[in-house]
Amino acid sequence: SGTLDIKAGTIVRYIEKATGHIYETEMFSPKHTRISNTTIPLVADGVWGSGANSLITRYLSDDDVTVDTYSLSLKNVSTSTENTLSGIAFPGGISDLVVYSTSVFYLQQNATFAQGFVSNFDGSKKKLIWSSEIKELNPQFVNDKTVVLTTKPYQGIPGFLYFVDTGTGVVKSILNNILGLSALVSPDASQILYLEQGSSARSFLFDQKSKSYTETNPITFPEKCVWSKKDKTIVYCAVPRELLNNNSLTSWYIGLVSFTDDIWKYNLKDNTSSILGNLSLESGEQIDVTKPLLSDEEQYLVFINKIDNTLWSLDFTK
Repeated sequence: SGTLDIKAGTIVRYIEKATGHIYETEMFSPKHTRISNTTIPLVADGVWGSGANSLITRYLSDDDVTVDTYSLSLKNVSTSTENTLSGIAFPGGISDLVVYSTSVFYLQQNATFAQGFVSNFDGSKKKLIWSSEIKELNPQFVNDKTVVLTTKPYQGIPGFLYFVDTGTGVVKSILNNILGLSALVSPDASQILYLEQGSSARSFLFDQKSKSYTETNPITFPEKCVWSKKDKTIVYCAVPRELLNNNSLTSWYIGLVSFTDDIWKYNLKDNTSSILGNLSLESGEQIDVTKPLLSDEEQYLVFINKIDNTLWSLDFTK
């Protein structure tokens, strides 16, 4: 899903997995509209770019094995008529992909190594900035100058986090040998919220400037968090009510467990936290949050329920 703030309020756009049709919901009215009926069956993922007028889609090709990647743009965007999509194919063999504004970073891998490229949203101006024998990586595009690469988390296995300069390709090692490492980096790349999975699960904040580590509570996955766009000391997270242990994240990734989440606000400056929303009470069902994002004005937290892939929002003003 992607959000777009206009004068009237916030709009959420999303792509339906089964059909590839694109819909738009006005958060300030009952209006819900299909804005493109171009059929793209079995969409695996959709990542929106700046302005929510373009997105990168990944879907199964006809062989039901290969994942194809396309950059799509809505043409003649209007809320009154359905629009057509224009698509540009990205290279094959992409293992993961993230976006920042109008730029894309993607990883390709073969039998022996992985390469990382930055490009424009249409695939032009492709540039190699990463090459390594480390293949299992989670990328994060934090700002126009910095891509973060973290080794995929597994309990008890040392994890590493690297900063890669999008202009020069210079790599800096930031976190090393942290068991079961999973992380979320702040937009200015100054702070890292991370989960350690050794003998137990623990959450920490690492400050780049002071090189200090501060334990944070309650414990949750960085995958359930999103950094404030207005205040770098604030993070919003979905926090499971269930007790997390050293294999909870792995079990969650592969679908062995689901959680019942509430929404919390973390003030990292004071190392305090407070609950903002009881999701099961307000929704009437179990919600296991994944892929959270904030609207530009931070009125809405938009997220997907991992249990059934439904799209939800929480209005912070109510």
